[in-house]
Amino acid sequence: MKSIRMATAAFLFTAMSPALSGCGEGVSEQTVGEAQGTLIELTADQARQFEVNSGGVWDEKIVGGFVVLNDTLTEEQKQSFKAEMLNREPKAEQERAGDVQAQWCTGYYLSNVQYQGNSWYFTNKRLGSSEGWGPITLSLTVSTSVSAQWSANVGVSAEVVSAGVGYSVTATYGVSSQGSWNVPSGTYGRLEGYALHNKHTWDVWNDDCGDPADTYSGSGSSYKPNGGVYFKKVSL
Repeated sequence: MKSIRMATAAFLFTAMSPALSGCGEGVSEQTVGEAQGTLIELTADQARQFEVNSGGVWDEKIVGGFVVLNDTLTEEQKQSFKAEMLNREPKAEQERAGDVQAQWCTGYYLSNVQYQGNSWYFTNKRLGSSEGWGPITLSLTVSTSVSAQWSANVGVSAEVVSAGVGYSVTATYGVSSQGSWNVPSGTYGRLEGYALHNKHTWDVWNDDCGDPADTYSGSGSSYKPNGGVYFKKVSL
């Protein structure tokens, strides 16, 4: 797999405040030096729901979490981002029959590319962790390169997928952030870091040269790291 490194601005963030309840609460913004970003906090139940929405299971050991974004969001954008995290609703697919224009001898190509949001993470791809008995302040620094991910139920190439979604699905992208958690007394806590991704879904069509009408062949999805980090709080 070829690797292409994309530089992103390094971002340092420290989250010290306890998570607040309610979807419209627990959202704040801080600045470190000249770099700006956005912090979005999750209560225990919200973090558990985010885990389920990301393909995991409801886990009572998850006691909260927070997202650190490199971009500075408006209040409306913050609420929209958090709502997307907690309420996964796939974007409606277009009609396949009328979605494409017939091409000529191009082989596989993508159509019906749908952006599904920018708060996706892989529950089994932890970038790092910090743990210990409370009272303690756990700090975790994430500074690494994360590979884009993609999959399809038909044998389309990575080059075709990259051309269709507008970014390289074989590249690695820089992720850099820092978070902290004040673990209460008597609790053994672990702070875990995960890369956030932009997700796209798409259809694969084939122009096989022998039929004036192109053929629907399958579908797939792709994930591009966007520089954001989700910090998950776990009580062990």
